[in-house]
Order: sequence, then structure tokens, then C-alpha cells
Amino acid sequence: MVYTASVVVEALSVYGIERLMADIRQFVPLVQAIPIPAVPWRPSPAISMMLMTVLRFVGPGDDLKSCRFTQMMEQRLENAFAEAEAIVMNSHSGLTVQILSTSQSMGSPAVSLIYVVHNGSVTLNGTTASNLLSQLTAELVGYFLFYPPLITAELNISSRLCSDSGCGKLLSRRTVSQFC
Repeated sequence: MVYTASVVVEALSVYGIERLMADIRQFVPLVQAIPIPAVPWRPSPAISMMLMTVLRFVGPGDDLKSCRFTQMMEQRLENAFAEAEAIVMNSHSGLTVQILSTSQSMGSPAVSLIYVVHNGSVTLNGTTASNLLSQLTAELVGYFLFYPPLITAELNISSRLCSDSGCGKLLSRRTVSQFC
């Protein structure tokens, strides 16, 4: 199983750098230090570029923390955006999706996907991307994602992030798909 970078970083943070270093020194006595990057190599996109899609549920075999799940949902979102673009603009520019975070609240089957949409090397404004995907019915978006959405493409995610998981917690994580 390959885990996303944000899951690994979170697990290491919970475990503690001091405990990690002690374990490494115990098993590899010559190690003096491990470099820990202070900033991600790719800056996080502005919150105005981010979208959130909330799925009612996912399959029991889907591991939200795995790169496989992230890549699968990126592909499905890209298919949904391609359909929306074909219907609305009668064109196809090859939009790509980069999932930044996946999360599930304790006791809830709903799964939140936070992502940005790219057109080549340019990140689409969140309003533009949200309006494009919102042209599809919830049923059609669910068809492409294989799971029914509670929220198709919400733009203002900052208040939800603060209330669901501690303000900025998801925004401070490293980009998931750059490591998958």
C-alpha cells in the first residue's frame, strides 16, 4: 500500500520527531540527523483556486489515505470536467485535476475531496471550475465519480475547513498528488 504524503506527514507528526529520531538511532547508530524540509517544494494553491466535492459515501474497499484512491478520483473528476466542457463550451482542452486532500469526518460516511483544476500549466480560478462542473446534474456527476455527491463543487471551502478539522489543517498539508 502506498500512502499519500499528507497521511505520512500527519502520522510522523503524531508519533513525534524525537521518538522517530530515537528509533532510527537505535537501529542505525551512525545516523546523526535526518533533514526535514521546512516548506513544501511546490507552494499550495490559493484558497480561491480550490474546490470541494463531497461524496455521500465511498466503497468499503476504498482507502482514502492511499495514492490509488487519490489517483482514481482525480481521473474520475477529469472525466466529469471533460463532459462539462464538451456540453457547455463544445470543446475539449484536457483539463486536469489535482487532489490536495481527502477527508472523512468521524462517524460520517461522507468524504470530502479538496482539489484544483488545471488547464495545462494554468490553474483555473475556483469560480470558473465550480461553474463548469455545476452545469452537470448531480446524477451525471455521480455517474462519473461512481458515488453520489452531496456537494458537487463548492467554492468557499475555508469556513468548512475551519469547522470540520481545525482551521487551516487541510491547507497546511503538502500537495498529495505530487508524491503519488
